[in-house]
Amino acid sequence: EERERPVLFVVDQRTPMFFGSRLAMKSVAAAELAALGVWRALDVGDRIGGVVFNEEEILSLRPGRSPTQALRFFHDLERMNRRLAEPEPPVGDVTLNAALQSASRMATHDHLLILVTDLDGADEETSKLATRLCAHNDLLVVAVYDPLGAQLSGYPGMRATDRGRSWEIPPGKRFEEDFESIFAKTVERWTSLFRNLQIPIFPLSCATPVIDQIHELLGPQK
Repeated sequence: EERERPVLFVVDQRTPMFFGSRLAMKSVAAAELAALGVWRALDVGDRIGGVVFNEEEILSLRPGRSPTQALRFFHDLERMNRRLAEPEPPVGDVTLNAALQSASRMATHDHLLILVTDLDGADEETSKLATRLCAHNDLLVVAVYDPLGAQLSGYPGMRATDRGRSWEIPPGKRFEEDFESIFAKTVERWTSLFRNLQIPIFPLSCATPVIDQIHELLGPQK
């Protein structure tokens, strides 16, 4: 509701985001959500900026109010998105926490930060950084997921491959139950943390059109 405030989009484009079983990759859903948010923020008069990151680099753009600013952000986002599809995926030591630290250096006061990520690698340091950001800013977490990451059905020996790497479902009847249990525990851990910090969390499925999920959450008039 507050107008003319800086809005900072922190968008994850690391290798774990390069996954999708139905409609789109998580990385693509994240980019689409960010694009819709950027145009909406500019439309109501807010300043927009961003942090886009993968394992190799963090690109930061300080908030501004012009469409040119949006196009610069989209250029960085598209380049990292395309990088994921290259034969050799990004390699480096950039983490989610490093991206949040970069965002915190820009968001000193009265910013709205929208973190779009699958929370891969989130840990206790992530919660400390989120707490620090919330001290003087508002934070919204968009947790991107794929239904196959929540419930994996298959039989022992079934294989998946990606650019020369392969994985195999191990033997044992409890694999599916254990897989679902681990996912559920991870979701509960972060949902509980963000709830305690009064941080809204919006689950975003990459198996459903992004715009439909936004309409369901906010209503078509938004």
